[in-house]
Amino acid sequence: MIAAFRRGVRFRCTRCGECCTRLSANLPLSARDVRRISAHLRMSVRSFVAAYGLHVVDRVRHRGGVIDIPSIELQVPASGTCVFLDSERQCAIQAVKPSVCARTPFVEYVAEGSPARWQEALSYCPGIGLGERYPRARIERLLREEMASEAAEIDAIVRSGGDLARLLRTQLPPPLVRETTTTGGERHGTSIPRTAPHPERSRPALDLPARRRRSDTVKGQGGSEAGRRRGPARRRRPSGPTRLTS
Repeated sequence: MIAAFRRGVRFRCTRCGECCTRLSANLPLSARDVRRISAHLRMSVRSFVAAYGLHVVDRVRHRGGVIDIPSIELQVPASGTCVFLDSERQCAIQAVKPSVCARTPFVEYVAEGSPARWQEALSYCPGIGLGERYPRARIERLLREEMASEAAEIDAIVRSGGDLARLLRTQLPPPLVRETTTTGGERHGTSIPRTAPHPERSRPALDLPARRRRSDTVKGQGGSEAGRRRGPARRRRPSGPTRLTS
C-alpha cells in the first residue's frame, strides 16, 4: 500500500471532471455496471455494449495452462475523455457510474501502484486533501470490498459456464482476445487498448432522465484458481492451469 494510504487521506470528490479527461485505458465494467448503465440510458444491454462497450477475453497463459477471462469494457476514445462527460464537465451517468469510478481513488491499482501514480493524481485532483479523513483501516476495508466484488463477479461468470452473454442474458459481439503470458511473477502481453480495432461506431444521442447539476478468484472448471483485475493496469497472477471460456 502506498505511504499516503497508510497515513490516511482526506478526500471529497468535487465533480470537477478532471480525472474523466485523463483516461489512458478502457474502463472495466462489471455485469452489474452494464445492467445499471444500460437501464439508466433506456437501452438494451446488447445495444449499450454495441454502442459504448468492448467485449474482451483476456487469455492468460501460465505454466502451460490457459485461462480465458471474459469482460466488458467502456471504450475510451483516443482523446482520453470519457464519452459520458457532458459539455458542463459533469458525468451524464453520475447515479450509475462504473464501480471503478465510484471507488476511486481507494482502489487497488492506486493503493498498490507506483508513488508516481499517486503524485500524478495529486497534481490534478482538487478533492485530495478536502473533506473527511479516510484512515488506513477504512481504506483497507474499501480495498477488501473491491476484491470481494471482483470475486463475486467472477463466480457469477463461472456459474454461467464462463459465458458472459449468458450471464447478461443477451447476445454479444465476438470478443477481442488479448494474449497475456505470465512467467516467474512477470506478465507479458498486450495492454488494454483505448478503442476497439475497428472503425468508430455511431452512438445514439443520450436521452437521460433529469438530474442535479452538482453534487479472485476465478474458480476454473478444474477447481484451480486464477486472479482477476478490474482496475486499469493491474492483474493478479493465476495459480494453476485452468480454463474459463467465454
